[in-house]
Amino acid sequence: APGLAMARDLYPLLPEDRYDVGPVVDAASGRIVIADVRLDNRLELAETLGLGAAEAAGLADAAILAKAVARWGEAAVNRLAGDFAFASWDPHERKLLLARDALGQRPLHYRHGPGFLAVASMPAGLLALPGARAEPDADSLVRFVGTLPWTDERSFYRGICRVPPGHIAVVTPAGVALRRWWEPRPEPLRLAGPDAYRDAVRASLERAVADRLRGAGGSIATHLSGGLDSGGVTATAARLLVGAGRVTAFTATPRAGFSGPVPPNRVADEGPLAAATAAAFDNVDHVLVPGTGRSPLAGFDRNLFLFQRPVRNPANSVWLDAIMDAARERGLKVLLSGQTGNLSFSHSGLDALPALLAAGRVRHFLALVSALRRHGTATRTVAGEILRGLLGPALWRAADRIRRPRLYRTPASPAALARLRVGGAGQPASRLRGLQGLDSGNFVKGRLAGWGVDLRDPTADRRLVELCLAIPPEAFAAGGVPRGLARQVLADRLPSAVLDERRRGLQSADWHDGYAAVSAEAAEELAGIAAQAGAGEVFDLEMLARLIGEPDAAGYDMLLRGLSAGHFFRRAGQPQD
Repeated sequence: APGLAMARDLYPLLPEDRYDVGPVVDAASGRIVIADVRLDNRLELAETLGLGAAEAAGLADAAILAKAVARWGEAAVNRLAGDFAFASWDPHERKLLLARDALGQRPLHYRHGPGFLAVASMPAGLLALPGARAEPDADSLVRFVGTLPWTDERSFYRGICRVPPGHIAVVTPAGVALRRWWEPRPEPLRLAGPDAYRDAVRASLERAVADRLRGAGGSIATHLSGGLDSGGVTATAARLLVGAGRVTAFTATPRAGFSGPVPPNRVADEGPLAAATAAAFDNVDHVLVPGTGRSPLAGFDRNLFLFQRPVRNPANSVWLDAIMDAARERGLKVLLSGQTGNLSFSHSGLDALPALLAAGRVRHFLALVSALRRHGTATRTVAGEILRGLLGPALWRAADRIRRPRLYRTPASPAALARLRVGGAGQPASRLRGLQGLDSGNFVKGRLAGWGVDLRDPTADRRLVELCLAIPPEAFAAGGVPRGLARQVLADRLPSAVLDERRRGLQSADWHDGYAAVSAEAAEELAGIAAQAGAGEVFDLEMLARLIGEPDAAGYDMLLRGLSAGHFFRRAGQPQD
């Protein structure tokens, strides 16, 4: 169309992608659609759209999405289940619609100025435009280093915006109008009892896992820790593939002979628990990926090239890369995780305590407190959850900062951090806000580009998430056990050793091994950051220098996050190989 160019470069992931001839042009409306999409409800959508089974079978997901947009316009996003980012051009209204899935599993960026707008999956596509300059966005980096929520459309590149997860951007000659489309306010779901909640969540989890097996060819990879989330995903995938395929489950473990310090109530080596889950199924191959002592800083340049943003936890990135390497070597194309489980089906339910008290349900409150204490939840934990809910996130964080100031140190510029806090940035006020703050799109796309492996998270399934948001919080603490509902859901597929484990896994427990290499490199990296103009306005350079000499876990995490952001700050404007 005059003044318009639309194109896409397809990376085939699904069987129906062989029918993808995008950009898709709807004959009736003239709409043009390009999409990066996996529709998990394509059959239901096709039926609602009046498509016959034979016709739907010969359509790519992008074509079905295009028909949905032609029928319902902007409202189509509310009917889509799956991971997607798309652009739709309406030639009659001369309006461009941009949209992303609810939890941000597919990336979408745009750049606009006088007389033009450009859209791409990743920032690199926009940085390739004539006149574009790759400059880091200082405020986004301060938020990142200062652990403030990512609340606006700014990316980590100045002048490049992202469509935030669960948002629509409508582009007209008047400009770009951004609005949130995923704002669930579910009515409380009141079912007959614990068994009914268990069955509802179990069915939804099984559907979410089954939908994400499409295109895997019967051979699936999974992250498998010793916990409930990844264990539940792995076990469910194994059950669904009995007689039809195999699961290769990868578990990151400390190096052989690791004997470093482990905090109370944490599990450093999750290998034995993961092995117990894998051993319960004949079609699960269990692969241990031990630590290597590799420096996290060694991956900074590759991370920048692939993800086009800083990595939040570079220590974990080392073992994630090792798992991706192992999956690629085995020819596996799809890897399932349980990354969002804590915010969806395995929620602790402890937020029920202040909710019950605030609602005047004193009898239910006392019964839950008694049950929690009877099953081993510490009084301090119960009291903390009550105070957290009653004080609200801002007051709780302020009080906790006084009580545990070390945990709230960040290597962000104090002045910049104070300015952004005054501007309204605070901590997520609820589990929903926490979910809405997720954005994995760049990492999913970057790992697909770097390893040829598609990351899929069944626990981020919108239908499962919305079901769990509707379930009363006290149901998640079923039987007086935090995450009790998840334990009931998975009781038919996980071994008792995993179901009964109350300790939490400790990722990158052998961080000391990498510290020796990091301490030798960090000073050089910091010197390069400090040499950049404006670095002191983004980072607390003195704190970063001190952290290099503080070899403890909390300081190490802050140091790596600061160096990750600082590396982006100094290298983002340079050519990437």
